[in-house]
Amino acid sequence: MAKRIDHEQLLVEIENLYASAPASAETLIEAYLENRLRSLEPAERVAHLEKLTAILASSSVRAVKVLRMEVPCCSGLTALAEAALRASGKDLLLEEIIIEVGGKIEKPAINKKEKM
Repeated sequence: MAKRIDHEQLLVEIENLYASAPASAETLIEAYLENRLRSLEPAERVAHLEKLTAILASSSVRAVKVLRMEVPCCSGLTALAEAALRASGKDLLLEEIIIEVGGKIEKPAINKKEKM
């Protein structure tokens, strides 16, 4: 079984990538995160989905916000949230907020609402 991702260590490693090569940091970070996520076993990926689904199904939240970087590997966070919403049986507002490579925050013009 693959090692679990230590989030504190992950943040330190990402900060180190920015410090060591600021001009190419986004490319390095994207490749780094993609490799880290690939190290998760399929069962562990499913466990993340099941956990989020359970949280959504048993709570009284009215909306879900996904804050992610614009790099392609982060789009999986939105897909995970969408899948969990469908599996939870809830019809909630899903808002995706994207942090662009330059640091600008892109808010969507239209929010998504899952249809069951």
